[in-house]
Amino acid sequence: MNYLWEVILQLKKRGLEEGQVRFKMAGRHSPYLELSSVCLNEEEVEAGAEIEVNPYIRFYEIFHDMYLPQVQEFSNLRQSLTNLILHILAGNDALSGMSRQQYLKKLLLYDFAEGVYGEWDQQGLMRFSDEEREIILGGILRQYRTGSSLTLFEEMVHTLTRESIVYRSNERPAEIMIYIGERYSRGLEERVCFLVRMFLEISFHAEIFYEYHFGILGVDETMIMDETVMCR
Repeated sequence: MNYLWEVILQLKKRGLEEGQVRFKMAGRHSPYLELSSVCLNEEEVEAGAEIEVNPYIRFYEIFHDMYLPQVQEFSNLRQSLTNLILHILAGNDALSGMSRQQYLKKLLLYDFAEGVYGEWDQQGLMRFSDEEREIILGGILRQYRTGSSLTLFEEMVHTLTRESIVYRSNERPAEIMIYIGERYSRGLEERVCFLVRMFLEISFHAEIFYEYHFGILGVDETMIMDETVMCR
């Protein structure tokens, strides 16, 4: 965990009350991490835990006068105020839309890592960079909220592959053809197939073409000798 809101959401996930943990000023802290813990990748929160926080990263204006080196009086009062203020700030954090979205993405990523979606999709997601995974996880959340759609599938393909075009057959509505303007490789095929499995409705049948565009009668740009794939 790296942020205050992650603590609150972890407490809710485990059915614990927010008051069962106490926030305090970190004795030694990193200038880059909001939470100071012994384990950098610590994910669990226990009841009664004391969580050290570096509030200066985001809340400097609130805390900069409370812990000046020359201020020695009212130590217990300052600690109690710090705990109270950080609980309020953490609660506000957890209610923000961006924080919830990021938390849900984190849960999805955990499910993939644990094989909830199957070994094939677990390995397929790892074919993408961290930034690309963020896009995919966001797309999956949209799919949960609105249902699958060809529009969402096209958006994922266009965003995550270069020079891609998705065609839908006029004669066979359930048939689509996907053109990927890259040279074929096994890794690229696994990336595209992952998107098909994850975002395309099961009623659709997809044909995928790499590098060379298939010929379309009446469209001269696609009817180039030795650079056209013929299909029926």
